[in-house]
Amino acid sequence: MIAVFKSMLMISIIFILIYTWIVYPGTMFVLAKLRKNQPFTVSAKGSIHQSPSSLTIIIPAHNCETTIAKKILNCLSLRHSESSKIIVISDGSSDRTCDIVRQSTSNQVELIELKERSGKSHAQNVAIEQAVSDFILLTDVDSDLREDALEILFDAYMKYPRTGCVGGKISFNRPNLLQRLYWRFENGLRSAESIAGSLVSISGAAILMKREHFKLLDKDTGDDMVIPLDLKLDQGLRSIYTDTAIVNDQLASKSMDIFNSRRRITSRNCLAISRRKRLLNPLRFPLTSITLLSHKLLRWLTPIFGIILAVLVLTKIEWQPLPVAGIAVIVLFAYLFIPQVKVFLAETFGLIAGIADFIRGRTPTYY
Repeated sequence: MIAVFKSMLMISIIFILIYTWIVYPGTMFVLAKLRKNQPFTVSAKGSIHQSPSSLTIIIPAHNCETTIAKKILNCLSLRHSESSKIIVISDGSSDRTCDIVRQSTSNQVELIELKERSGKSHAQNVAIEQAVSDFILLTDVDSDLREDALEILFDAYMKYPRTGCVGGKISFNRPNLLQRLYWRFENGLRSAESIAGSLVSISGAAILMKREHFKLLDKDTGDDMVIPLDLKLDQGLRSIYTDTAIVNDQLASKSMDIFNSRRRITSRNCLAISRRKRLLNPLRFPLTSITLLSHKLLRWLTPIFGIILAVLVLTKIEWQPLPVAGIAVIVLFAYLFIPQVKVFLAETFGLIAGIADFIRGRTPTYY
């Protein structure tokens, strides 16, 4: 009886993994192909090159003295940003971040200084409450928008009906092979979900939206998933991904940094979904619920499924010393000499730790 249960469990896990990584993405790619020529499809063609009537660029910063000047120059260099306001909001910075912002000679730049650190989401809330523009662009201090990124984001916003927000494509500097393959797959899937109208997350490195559509963020959740989910849940608006608005960003290179980042993002996103459980109702939100389940929840559980599957395989061979030792040697060799394996393991255990933090109610507030 136990052997039958183990076999059924193994088959079920394999089926879930195949569905999560092959069947669901394949279905979305086919659906995107079928809808590609419909009027709400995102495309690089037919740009109208409008500019926002009024725009505020929001940059939350904590101890960013080495990068904030470059970020301000990057925002000032964007096409159609000549009349925009740039708000740098210092979240309890203890270095020279505020002094550097004050030294800016541009009258477009404004500094808001929070004495105590409260987290990125709270800083964004404060800045947006003080903005008076029609549009806002949320961006990270470490990201570098290409000169035409704002123009393309706004074109997409104006071109497609019932749009709540628009996000661009993140381009990482010097990714390894595993990261390059993953992000090619991930960006392709986001593009397909955008065309299908079920996109549930966009990068916080560049989010363009109307200020009136912004809902205050919880301090313990992030903007990249919460904004698209709230737009769908509260206002019935869709989120758009365009792969021609390029934002350059840096990938963490150290295993511990990768682990901590994945842990923080996972726990905060799990909390965000738990507060918006209505979106998991397939009767009210058919495509959105499928995307949340397949692209997010099941994918986050992949490492746990993988560990269970590995244990089941080892029990099949009855933990015989020679096969187990062989597997251990292969894993150790890969960890020591193949950099991609370290990244994979850091991401994997970061996911598991993030889920554990969410279950224990230990979601971090700070970024």
